[in-house]
Amino acid sequence: MEKEFCLYIKVADVIFKFNFQATDWLPIRDFYIKQFVFFFKPFLINSPQLGVDYTINIVSKKRYKYILKNRKTELYILLYKKKVTYNAESYYHLSIIQLIMIIEIILQKLLLKNDGFLLHSSVSGLKNRSMIFLGKEGAGKSTITQLIAPEYPILADDRSYIRKKLNKFYFYRPLYSEKNQNVKKNVKKYGIYGVFFLKKSKNCKIVEVKDSNVIIDRLLKQIVTNPELIDKQMKALYEFIKINKFYLFYFNKNKGDLITVMNAFVKNNYGQTQLGHPQPQ
Repeated sequence: MEKEFCLYIKVADVIFKFNFQATDWLPIRDFYIKQFVFFFKPFLINSPQLGVDYTINIVSKKRYKYILKNRKTELYILLYKKKVTYNAESYYHLSIIQLIMIIEIILQKLLLKNDGFLLHSSVSGLKNRSMIFLGKEGAGKSTITQLIAPEYPILADDRSYIRKKLNKFYFYRPLYSEKNQNVKKNVKKYGIYGVFFLKKSKNCKIVEVKDSNVIIDRLLKQIVTNPELIDKQMKALYEFIKINKFYLFYFNKNKGDLITVMNAFVKNNYGQTQLGHPQPQ
C-alpha cells in the first residue's frame, strides 16, 4: 500500500470518501487501514456511481505539528483540518474512535440539508421500523431496549442518525454502539414508528403527547448540537414534530410488564401510526 488508497463508507445515505495517502510511516498506515476496514465493514461500499458527499484525506504529520497545546496536565492534539468545501484532512496518529468523532461533526452539518440531526437515544425495531427512546442520562434508554429485546430487537443504544427523505423521516444506525457491542450495524434506513420519552414509574403505560412545546423542549435536551447549528436544527426539529408521533412512556424494570404494555400498544396503534413507511432499504 505504498500508493494512495481509497475506501468509501455510507452513513445515513451520506457518502464519505477516505484517501489514505502515501507516507514514510508505512506500517502505521497499513495498521490504520486494517483497523478502518474492521470497524467500518458494515458501512463500506464500492465506488459510488452518484458521487461523493465529503472527502477526508488521511495523512501523516510530524509530532511537533499535530500537538497544538502542551500544558503541565493537558495535551491538545489536532483532529482534523477543513481544506476546502466538502474536503478535510485528518491523520494516521488518531484512533478510530477519534475518526468517528470527526465523521459525526461533519455529518451533523451535512444532514441539516435534509432536515436531519443526531439524537442521544436508544432504538428498538418493530416490523422493519424503529421506536426511538429518549431521556436524560440514567433515564433507562439502554435498559428498556435490553428488556424488550426478545420481542423488539435493539437497533441502537446511544445514537440515532435522523434524516428526511421524500417528506418522511428515517432512522439510520450509528457508526458505533457505546454500551452494547453486539448491536448489529448496517446502512439501511428505517421508518419511525414513534418517539418515546421515558419516565420511571411503578406501573407501565404509554400516553400520547400532542403539545408541541413539551415535545420540542424534550427533544432539545437530546439533540447532538453546537451553538453554530442550533438555529437550523430547530427548523429540522419542528419538521420532525409535524410528521411523527410522540409518547410519554412510564415504565419499570419488569420485563413481563414492559413487553405486555408494548404488545398492547402496538396492537392498538399499528394501523394508525406511520404505516406509509417502506421496508428498510
